[in-house]
Amino acid sequence: KLRPGEYYIDEATGYLYLYPGDNHATASYSMPKTKNIITLDGTSYVKFEGITFEASNKAIIYGDKLDNVTIDGCTIRNGIAQGIEIFGTNITIQNSFVTSVGKSGIEIAGGDVENLIQANNLVYNNLITDWSNVRGVMESAIKFDDSCGLLISNNEMHSSVDWGIGGDGAYVTI
Repeated sequence: KLRPGEYYIDEATGYLYLYPGDNHATASYSMPKTKNIITLDGTSYVKFEGITFEASNKAIIYGDKLDNVTIDGCTIRNGIAQGIEIFGTNITIQNSFVTSVGKSGIEIAGGDVENLIQANNLVYNNLITDWSNVRGVMESAIKFDDSCGLLISNNEMHSSVDWGIGGDGAYVTI
């Protein structure tokens, strides 16, 4: 059952069910049709710097099999799923602002846990607010699963009911 200010998207039908909050007379609503704003697959040596990405119904930035990708000083906001969902090696996400996303602010994985091959990934000096704002979703601001070789440092997280950092792996330093 929805409460005021909450919504539900039925992915099978594409319908949005919205229970407006107290200020519905002056509020505006929008629903993005774009799946991912940026999709990277097998990409290397790319840097996004000082760019604002917003409004997607999947991860705002999604990448798989990446190497040497940097997101620096970007704003990532207003997504139904993850702000950033990225998998690979030598990934740096730093000095960025992630807000108003339905699932994790940043989801990152890389390396080989079984063979202890480190990914050399870094999540540093980011501000993450208002994540996991889809009802029934329990995600962390920074999520890492099956990661080896990850440093998470100097990040600020607030304004969510869910945990700040969560995941599993080896050679993960927080």
